[in-house]
Amino acid sequence: MKRTIFWPSFIFLLGLLFILSANTLENWAYRSPDLPEAAQELASQLAFWEQDLEQRVERREFLMRSVDNEWSEDSLAVYNALPYTLLIYNESDSLIYWNNNKVEPYQTDVRYKSKPERRIMDMAGSKYLMIKRPFKVILNQQEYRYTLLGLLPVYLRFPVQNGYLDNNFPLMSEEFGEYVRPSTDSSAQLVLDDLGLTYLRLEEQPNFPYRDSAYGALALYLLGAFCWIALLFRLAAQLTRQKGQLLGTLFFLFGSLSLRLLGVYTELPRLTHDLPLFSFKLSDNDSLWYYALGDLLLDLGWIVALLIFILANWKEQAIKSWSSWRKNGLALFVFSVLVGGFLALELTLRDIVLNANVYLEFENSTRVDAPSFLAMLALVVLFFSYFLLVNKLYRMLANLNWSYLQQASYLLICLLFGAALGLSMGLPIFYVLALAAFVIAFGILLLWFVQEKQLTFMWITAWLLFFSGVGTLLIEQANHEKNLALRQDFLKVLTFEQDPKVEEAFLELEPKLLNDNFFKVYFSSLYIPYSQVVDRLTYLYLDNAFFGRYDYNIYLYNSLNLPKKGEQLPYGQLKDIFERSQKMASPNLYFYSEKSGRFVYYADLELREGNKLLGRIVLELRPKEEDSQNSIYVELLSLPKSRLEQTYGNFEYALYKGNQRVLSKDGDFAAYLAIDEELPEPKQFLRKKKGDKTYLLYQDERNYLGLVALQATSWLQPFSLFSYIFCIGFLLLFLLFISLAAMKYLFQWQPIVIEFKASLRERIQQGIVLVSLFSFIAIGVVTIFYFQNEYNDYHKQRLERKIASTAKTASWQIVNRPDSSQLIPDAKDLANIHKIDVNVYGLNGQLLSSSEDAIFERRLLSRQMDPLAYRKMRFEQLDNYPQRETINNLEYLSGYVPLRDEENNIIAFLNLPYDLAGSNNIRSQDVAEFLGALLNVYVIFLILAAGVAFLIANSVTRPLSLIGEKLRLIKVGEKNEQLEWKGRDEIGDFVRRFNEMLQALEESSEKLAQSQRESAWRDMAKQVAHEIKNPLTPMKLQLQLLERAAQKSPEKAQQMMPRISKALVEQIDNLARIASEFSNFAKMPPPENEVIALDEMLQSIQQLFKENESETEIELLSPLPQLAVWADRSQMLRILNNLVKNAIQAIPEEQKGRVQIQLEQAGEDALVLVRDNGCGIPEEQRKRIFVPYFTTKSSGTGIGLSMCRKMIQAMQGEIYFETEEGQGTDFYIRLPLFKQD
Repeated sequence: MKRTIFWPSFIFLLGLLFILSANTLENWAYRSPDLPEAAQELASQLAFWEQDLEQRVERREFLMRSVDNEWSEDSLAVYNALPYTLLIYNESDSLIYWNNNKVEPYQTDVRYKSKPERRIMDMAGSKYLMIKRPFKVILNQQEYRYTLLGLLPVYLRFPVQNGYLDNNFPLMSEEFGEYVRPSTDSSAQLVLDDLGLTYLRLEEQPNFPYRDSAYGALALYLLGAFCWIALLFRLAAQLTRQKGQLLGTLFFLFGSLSLRLLGVYTELPRLTHDLPLFSFKLSDNDSLWYYALGDLLLDLGWIVALLIFILANWKEQAIKSWSSWRKNGLALFVFSVLVGGFLALELTLRDIVLNANVYLEFENSTRVDAPSFLAMLALVVLFFSYFLLVNKLYRMLANLNWSYLQQASYLLICLLFGAALGLSMGLPIFYVLALAAFVIAFGILLLWFVQEKQLTFMWITAWLLFFSGVGTLLIEQANHEKNLALRQDFLKVLTFEQDPKVEEAFLELEPKLLNDNFFKVYFSSLYIPYSQVVDRLTYLYLDNAFFGRYDYNIYLYNSLNLPKKGEQLPYGQLKDIFERSQKMASPNLYFYSEKSGRFVYYADLELREGNKLLGRIVLELRPKEEDSQNSIYVELLSLPKSRLEQTYGNFEYALYKGNQRVLSKDGDFAAYLAIDEELPEPKQFLRKKKGDKTYLLYQDERNYLGLVALQATSWLQPFSLFSYIFCIGFLLLFLLFISLAAMKYLFQWQPIVIEFKASLRERIQQGIVLVSLFSFIAIGVVTIFYFQNEYNDYHKQRLERKIASTAKTASWQIVNRPDSSQLIPDAKDLANIHKIDVNVYGLNGQLLSSSEDAIFERRLLSRQMDPLAYRKMRFEQLDNYPQRETINNLEYLSGYVPLRDEENNIIAFLNLPYDLAGSNNIRSQDVAEFLGALLNVYVIFLILAAGVAFLIANSVTRPLSLIGEKLRLIKVGEKNEQLEWKGRDEIGDFVRRFNEMLQALEESSEKLAQSQRESAWRDMAKQVAHEIKNPLTPMKLQLQLLERAAQKSPEKAQQMMPRISKALVEQIDNLARIASEFSNFAKMPPPENEVIALDEMLQSIQQLFKENESETEIELLSPLPQLAVWADRSQMLRILNNLVKNAIQAIPEEQKGRVQIQLEQAGEDALVLVRDNGCGIPEEQRKRIFVPYFTTKSSGTGIGLSMCRKMIQAMQGEIYFETEEGQGTDFYIRLPLFKQD
C-alpha cells in the first residue's frame, strides 16, 4: 500500500519541482538589464577601440603611407576590416585617404583646425565619437597641412527597420542592443568616458527578449508537464484495469485537458510568447484565445498522448462480455468518430488553408516557409492519428461479429447527422460530398484491413496513397477558394485605392511634426537652410513610415501662404486640390484620386505658436512605381511587407479609370478598354477568359475597373502536393517505427504492437522500394551540391556580362553624347536600360552619379568608392574587379569596370551592385523547382516500384506458395497432384525436383505404410500379450494355491474358495475391459456433431468431480464466456473427463490438490485450460505423452490421451500441454467457434 501511494506522490512532486524551478529560472531570464553595468561595458568598449585608433594614427608610417598612397593590398584589407572609419583630408579639404566607405562626415567637420578635437557627432540620428587630429608633412622644404578624422560608431540609427537594417551598437554584441537603447530623457543612464565626455544616455528596451537561460526554463517546463502526463497515464491505466475502459479514458481525457487549459489561461510558460511559433497567428476565426501555430502543435501533442493511451489500454477482447446496449453504444461511438473525426479534419484543414498566413501550394516550394511546413506536418499527423484511432475502434467492433447490414445502418445514421451538421456550419457542398465519399470508401477498406493479422508493405502503400489523395483533394479545393477570395479582396483594395497604413502612420506622425520646435524656429528665422528642413522631414519622419512605398514631395509656405525661398508651386493650386479631395480621419490629411493616374495623399500642416500662424508644411505622397521597387538599394530601404502584401505582390493586375489604364503589373493589358468590352455590374465580380489566361474583373461605384489574373492550374500542381504529403507520411511512418523500436528496447513497452508479415514476398517488396528511395535521396543530395556550384559560377559570369554590357552602353553614350562637356554618362539612364543599380565614381574615388541617391543621402554609404576596389581600378588598372560588399546585414556582389573616352583614357569607374541574396533566392527557387519535379517523378516511380515489386514478388513466391499448399495437402499413402510450371528457370528446376520427390514419396509411403502396419501389429500383439499376461500370472498362482490346499486340507480349501473365486472374476473382468478398450481404439465410431455450449458442459463436469472428490479442490475460473463449438457431445465429455481425471491422479497423495478449469476466446477459437498443481511431467517423457499405449501410471493402457488427441483433431482442433516439474501441468484444447453461416 505504501509503495502504491509513494510513486504517484513522488512523480507529482517531481513535476511540481520542475515547474516551480522553471518559473524561477524564467523570471531570472527576463530580469531587467543592469543599466549602469551596460553603460560601463559600452564605455569600456569605446575606450578600447579609441585606444586602438590612437595607436594606429600616432605612427608616422601610417600618416606617410596615407599621404603618399603607398598601401599594400594586405594592409588595406586590414584597415578596411576595422570597425571605425579613418579619413585624411588635405588643406583644401579634399579627401586623400579613407579605410572604408561606411560613413561620411559633414563638410563643416573636415576643415583644418590647429587644435585636436574630440566630441560626439550626430548624423541622421546615428552617433559617432569624432576624433580630429591635425598634422603637417614637410616635403622639399614645403609644409603641407592635413586633417585626420577618426569616426567610432557609438550607435547606428537607420531610417527604416527591416531584415537588412536594424538599429544597433556596432561595437557591442548583437544581444546588447536587444536590452538597451539610446534615450533623450534627462533621467536616463549616462554613458561617460574617463574625462567626463557624455557619449549618450541609455534606457532599457520596452520589450527586451528572454536571456539564453530561458531555454533551460522551457526544458524544465516540458519535463514537469511530462511527469504530470505520465502520472495521469499511469493512474488512468490503473483505473481502466479496475473500473473499465470508459472511466479510465475519461479520467485521462479530463485530466490532460485540464492541464492544457491551465497552461492557456495562466499563460505559462510566459516565454513562449516570445517564440515565433506562438506569435504566428494560424487562424483568422475568433476563438477562446489567440490561436497560434504553437497552440496547434501543443494541442496535437495532447491528441497524440490521448491516442497513445487508447491504443495501449483499450482491449479488444474486453467488450465480449458487455451487455447489448453497451455494444450498441460502442457501434454508435465508432461510426460517430469515423464521421465526426473526418468532419473536424475538414473544418480544421479548410480554416488553416484559408488563413493567408500559411502557404500550402507546394508546386512553388520556395514560398513554403517553416510555419507553412509545420502546419502541413500537423495536418498529416492529425490524419495519421485519426487513422490509428478509427482502426483501433474498428478492430474492437469486429469482435461483435455484426453483419454488414447492421454496420451500414449505423454508418448511414451518423453520416446523415454529420452532413447536416457540416451544412449548418456553413461548409460548402463539396466538403459534404467529400465526407460521404471518404467515409464509405474508408469504411470498406477498414473492413478488409482489420481481417489482416499482420501488416504488409502493400497495405502501408495503399493507406499512404489513399490519405495522400484525400488530403490533396481537400487542400487543393481550399487553395482554390483561398486564391479566389484573395483576388476578390485585392480587387476591392485596388479599386478603393486608399491605404489604411498611410492613414495610421500619419496619425502617429502628425503630433510629432506639429510639436517639433525645429520647424517653428525655421519659419521665424532666416538662418536655417531650406535643405536642412527637407532633410529633417525626410530622414527623421517620412522615411520611417513611407520609404520604399511612396515618393514624397515637400512644400513650405510662410504665414501668408506664400512659398518659402526655393519653392515654386503656389499654395492656391494645392488648396484647389484639397477642396476636390476626400478628407481622412485626420482633418489635415487628404486623399485625391487622379482621373488619369494613381491616387495621391496630401497633408496640410499648419505650424502655430499659440493662435499665431507661423507657416505651413504640405506633404505630397505618391505611390512608387513597381519597377523602381526592384532595385537592391530600394529593397534595402523598404519597409518590411506583411505576408498578405507579399502575396499581392505576386499578382498580375491592372487598374482602369474611365476606360484608361492607369496602373498595371506584369500582364499584357491594353492601354484603353474596348468600347464593347463586357464589364461587371458595380460592386460585382466577373470571370473572363482572354487568350490563354482567365481574369477576374471588379468594378466599384465610381466605375474604376480592376483586373487580376486567376492562377493557372495544371495536373502538376495537385500532384506536387500529393507527392509532398506522400513523402511526409512515409517519413512519419519511418519515425514511428524507429520510436516504437526504441521504446521496446529502452522500456520494454509499446503502445502500438506492429507485426510485419515475415515472408519472402514482403522482403522482396521492401528491398525494391528501399533501393528506389535511397537512390532518390542520393540523387537529391548530389543535385543540390551540383546546382550550388553551378549557380555560384553562373551569377559571377552574369555579373561580368552585366558589367560588360552596361560599360559598353556607357562608352557608347560617352562617344555619341551631343554635349562634349558632359562626358560622364548618367547613372539613372544606364540603370533604366539594364535594370540594375549603377554608380559612377570619379578618378578620385568620389561619387559622380547614382541611380539611387537615397542610399548616399541617408548616409548608409559614404560617397567614396570602396578603398580596395579603388586601388584595383585606379592604380592596378584592372579591366574588371568583382568583390563582396556589405551594408549592415545586406551582403551583395559589387562589380567595377573603368570607363574610357575616345582616346582610351580612363575617365571614371562604373560600379554595379548585384543582388546576391536575390540570386540566391533564384538559385533556391530553381533547385526547389528541379527537386520538386524530381520528387514528382520519383513518387510516380515509387508507386510503380511498389506495383512492380508486388508483381515480381508474386511471380517468385507463387510457385513457392503452391508448393507449400501442395505440401499441406499431401497425404501419405494417397495419390497426390503434381505441380505444373512451363518456365525453364530455377523455379522450373525446383518444381521438377519437387514432382520427382513427390513421386518418390508416394513410393516410399507405400513401403512405409506396409512396414508400419506390420510394426503396429507387432506392437499391438506385444501390448495385448503383456496386458493379458499380467492378470494371468496372479490367476495361476491363486489356482495353484487352491490346488495345494485341497490336497492337504479340503476344509481349508473350502474356506478359500469364495475369496479366490472373487479375485479370479475380477481379473477376468479386467481382461474383458482391456479387450473392449483395444477394440474401441481400433475402430473409432463416427462423430455425431452438434452445437455444444462449452461453458455449460464445463460447469457440469466441475460439479460432478466436486461431489466425488473431497480431497481435491476443483475450481472453475469465472466468469465463463458464452462460447459454442460444433462437436460430438459424448466425445467431448469423454475428453474432458479424461483430462480432469488425469489431473487429479497427477497430484501426490501427501499434497493438497487443486485443479483449475478455464474457458476464454482466442481470436476465432475457444480455448479450454485444465491446470493441476501436481508433480509435472519429466523432460524425457514429454515427447511420448500422446503416443498410444504409453503411460506413466502403474495401471492403465496408455491410450486415453492418444484417443483424446484423435478425437480433437477430428473436430479441426488441437490439444497441447505446458508443464514444469514440481509445479504442475496445463493441458489446452483449442476448438474453432461455431458460426451461424
